[in-house]
Amino acid sequence: MPTFDEARSPLSRFQAMVRERRQDHDTWTETAARSLLMSFVNGIRKNRKSCPAALTELWSNGQLDGQIIHLKLVNRQMFGRAKLDLFEARLIDADCIGSTPVPLGF
Repeated sequence: MPTFDEARSPLSRFQAMVRERRQDHDTWTETAARSLLMSFVNGIRKNRKSCPAALTELWSNGQLDGQIIHLKLVNRQMFGRAKLDLFEARLIDADCIGSTPVPLGF
């Protein structure tokens, strides 16, 4: 069974690959598959097309995903407690207090 010290090197290489946007993910997956990162590598192999694109493309869904997670969180917190007007008020940013709320279009 691989040790933690053996997993440190592939993990450091992965971090450098992401930071520097290098395209050597194929060689990295072969090496990391023999370490404690095996299940992580299997997930990357399942998304073989999207992982290299994440390293090369300038576009990201991070902002959109954050907004959706926030919307779902507020929706869960408000479930069964209020009507749409209070739900809209909860979604308005602190910076927008005092401005006219924009309807969500539900």
